[in-house]
Amino acid sequence: GGGGGGGGSAPTTQNSLLGTWRYVDGSETLEITFTDNISTFKCFTNGSLLYDVSMPYSISSNNNITFDVSKIVVRTGNTGTNWLVSTNYSINSNTLTFSNRKYKDGSTLPGTYILNNNSTNNTSSNTGTSSSGSSSTSSSSTSSSSSTVSSGLVFVQGTTITGGNRFYFESSTGCFVTGRTVTINSFYICDHEVTQTEYQDIIGSNPSYLTVIFTAVPADESNHNIETVQNCPVEQVSWYDAIVYCNKRSIREGFTPCYTISGKTNPDEWGSVPTSSNSTWNTVTCNWNANGYRLPTEIEWEYAARGGAPIAEAVNPTVYSGTNEVSYLGRNAWYSANSNNRTHEVKKKNRNPLGLYDMSGNVWEWCWDWHSASVDSSTPITGVASGSYRARRGGCYNSAASVCNVVSRTGMSPETRDNSHGFRVVRKGY
Repeated sequence: GGGGGGGGSAPTTQNSLLGTWRYVDGSETLEITFTDNISTFKCFTNGSLLYDVSMPYSISSNNNITFDVSKIVVRTGNTGTNWLVSTNYSINSNTLTFSNRKYKDGSTLPGTYILNNNSTNNTSSNTGTSSSGSSSTSSSSTSSSSSTVSSGLVFVQGTTITGGNRFYFESSTGCFVTGRTVTINSFYICDHEVTQTEYQDIIGSNPSYLTVIFTAVPADESNHNIETVQNCPVEQVSWYDAIVYCNKRSIREGFTPCYTISGKTNPDEWGSVPTSSNSTWNTVTCNWNANGYRLPTEIEWEYAARGGAPIAEAVNPTVYSGTNEVSYLGRNAWYSANSNNRTHEVKKKNRNPLGLYDMSGNVWEWCWDWHSASVDSSTPITGVASGSYRARRGGCYNSAASVCNVVSRTGMSPETRDNSHGFRVVRKGY
């Protein structure tokens, strides 16, 4: 076999792997993103996505990475690929070197892959070098540019989860409480919060506060691209506004609308969007079999924010979306410590293992459920039947780190329009 990466150097800690690493070889680009427990691999050929997978990983004291291919989650590509299962590694001067690579079919390849650290500048400018390399596996975030952010749905494989203390964080218990077992159906979720452009395209107006103050938003210190305010999340939208958007977009794109009020699914027949809590609008029902857009349930939101099945099955599921460490939260979230008290363009921070951005911070995200003070084994999977507040999750740009975790549950009156509230959409799986 090839030389061992790391030689006699001191063991590298897991935290040194965190972030995104990229290798470019002609027309092929390989990206690998490491969060606390999950590695995500993406490969592009001539700019087209060849595969996008995630799997748990572990490291040993002798600088070896082991990838658990038995728990692979495939979003693009197929499970028949000869995945990398272990490799020696070393890190020096912001480069990650793989050597003595072993694959699923038992083969061992000599030579090295050298990948550039891309955790603080998610652009495509970095390139790596290779020696006796073979096709590898990859991941990561593709930064949004000054052009309009594309809308992409990510498939989330369903599973059954039995709640317990491992899902708790401090005094917060989230949806997966002890004694509660839930079966989550597969679904699609947008990888970003609905942007100002996307909202205006459907509704015809942009209610956001940020456009009143800024015409362009300067980037943060870790990203040298200029942000475009139209790619910031829409805010000052109520829960009622969000369901109108969902049905209007469903109709626009030829899907079956999910929401019905007074027997009607066309929001043009619902009347004006209420500015106070409205008893008629509060009777809205959701057709869970419809293929249109809707808000996620709290369970769907928390499951996706954690990273789906691999993270949910972990001994220590993630506390924040994409990390367990508050010291690394700034890589994944816009919150009070780094936001300059405003929203930021979506998809500028690192994504979570499912490929979702801003699940922690930026704007609060409306969910379908009526908010309840507590959750127990009898709570329906779509939430309680009635209430005064609708659920919101994830924290926002002016939230403390402790609020931006994936566990905290809170709610607001459905007519609330605040410059810290937005939403993202989901659709049923097939």
